[in-house]
Amino acid sequence: MNFKINKLRLFLPVIALLATACGNNTNTAEILTENTQEEESIPNPVRIDSTIWSMELDDVKVTWIRDNAIRRNNDLKLFGDVPQNIVDSLGIAEGIPSSMSAVLIQKDSMTILCDAGLGMPESLLVPSLNKIGLNPEDIKLVYLTHLHPDHIGGMMANGEKVFPNAEVYIAKPEFDAWMGMTENNQMQTAFAKIYEENIKLFNFNDTLPACVIPMDAHGHTPGHTVFQAGKALIIGDLMHGMALQTAHPEFCASYDMNPEEAVKSRKKFLNYAKENKLTMVGMHLPEPGFYHTGIIYFIF
Repeated sequence: MNFKINKLRLFLPVIALLATACGNNTNTAEILTENTQEEESIPNPVRIDSTIWSMELDDVKVTWIRDNAIRRNNDLKLFGDVPQNIVDSLGIAEGIPSSMSAVLIQKDSMTILCDAGLGMPESLLVPSLNKIGLNPEDIKLVYLTHLHPDHIGGMMANGEKVFPNAEVYIAKPEFDAWMGMTENNQMQTAFAKIYEENIKLFNFNDTLPACVIPMDAHGHTPGHTVFQAGKALIIGDLMHGMALQTAHPEFCASYDMNPEEAVKSRKKFLNYAKENKLTMVGMHLPEPGFYHTGIIYFIF
């Protein structure tokens, strides 16, 4: 595949016309536009490596790191009964391009890792950090959007800390909810024990190091968190299928623990990003991992 970044600017009802092309690894793509107004000045992501992309948004550098070794499409069944007319109009019959990813924020001489992937033997997070000159011991700050296994699995290996020097920030409602469960929380309790001395709990809208603001995006999990760093919005699992959910945020992936609240959060932050001209960076967005209202960044 030839890697080249471009932008697709269009209205939301046709936002996923490119999804099938990306999923099939085609070598060409057409730039579609239905907006005659002058486009905002938004930088393109820069390819650091085949699975690493970065973007500078004012004084914040954001780097998206794909953790899964092989590109993936999410099956439409994950989103319930999606009407055929929506499937056809969005071009997603073959599934929705997605990923399992982590994000680095670099600001004010601080480097922050947001989430850590699943931590499987084939996971790319640590090798990718090495490629950009970082070892796990160099990571001093970890911000977790929530405590699902594909976000904390990479924090541990063989019962030991992968990031031994990191302060680990977690929303108090998220941590308390998982620690209060009586089943299906074995990984979460193991993680809490391993990182017990490193964990720092925050409340929503506190100011974290590097002036990062954590915001309440509950629904996917009880304390699911979105982080704002300047013009970047780290959205965690706000969307598992961008091609569908930007156009139709009412559809939930089966992973959402409280679908009704997840829909409210998704709509809220899609509007918030649009109103404040923020660029979303997501752990399940397709490569290169960025979304700005009306603009899909894509590779071909």
